[in-house]
Parts: sequence; structure tokens; C-alpha cells
Amino acid sequence: ARMSRLKDRVREMIMDNDGYCYFANDIGGLTRFDPDTEEFTDIDIKLPGELMDFRASVVSSKNIIYAITTDGFVWSFNPRTSELTDLGHVIGMPVQPHYTPNIALDEDWGRLYFIAGNHGYGLLEEAFGVLTVLDIKSGKYYWVGKVEGFEGCFGALCAKDHTVYFS
Repeated sequence: ARMSRLKDRVREMIMDNDGYCYFANDIGGLTRFDPDTEEFTDIDIKLPGELMDFRASVVSSKNIIYAITTDGFVWSFNPRTSELTDLGHVIGMPVQPHYTPNIALDEDWGRLYFIAGNHGYGLLEEAFGVLTVLDIKSGKYYWVGKVEGFEGCFGALCAKDHTVYFS
């Protein structure tokens, strides 16, 4: 990936259900890599937030990509239409960067789950370790409460029975 605008910002890649790879690029958007043709294509979008990157992602069965930026902005991307949707800020405070490198999707219930905040710069202490739920259909966030003994979380999954696991 080419990412000279921000130091140490290309850590993640997304593989969609069609086998294309996506990564944040130098112009604040996404670049798609086609492994069959080995071609790179810059997609004409701008990722939300100041850093315009992502730290965690999940792909739905309908091939919709959901991701969260280093500074806490949640977004979705439809590869078929190239439509990007800004889904808001993980703690509802866009001026407050909030590093959250985990995301889980429950497709049946239409929800994304996060444990807001992990480490890094300028985290709002009151939001550190808060279990956060985003209802995708309504766009409404629910801040459930702080997770006891939380020290950090870099992974999340949702099981078929709707149990969400964080690591």
C-alpha cells in the first residue's frame, strides 16, 4: 500500500466476498486490488474522520464492508455501487478521537458491536472500555456501559446465537 500521508497507518486490509482486497490510500480513500489482474484501482471516495483510515472491519454476507477509523468514525462501503456511508462516531463526539480497533456484526439483528477505546492518544476516559452497539437500520448508537477489567480489545466476533465475543 502507498501511505505516505500518515506514518504507520496501513496496518489493515479488507478482503470482500468477491476476492478483492481494499486498503486505505494516500489520498484519503480506498484502493482496491484485483488479485486476478494484479491491478490497483483508487476508488473515488473519502473516508470519514481526520485520519481517513481504518483499524477494524467486517464484511456482511451481502458484501457490505463495515469499518471503524483510528479516530473512531464508523463507515460502510458497498463495493458494487462504490457507495460510502458515514455511520457516525463510536462515542458520538466527532471532535474527540477514540481509537477502537474491534468490530463485530450481527446480521440477523442488524447491529454492530464495539468496545470503545483501547489505547493511544487523547482518549476520553469516561468512554474508555464502553460496550457500544450501533443499530444499523436506525443509525442509533447505544452505550451499554463500561466493561469491568477492560485493558484493551483487538478483536470481536458474533456467534449465530447472537453472543458477541471480544478478545
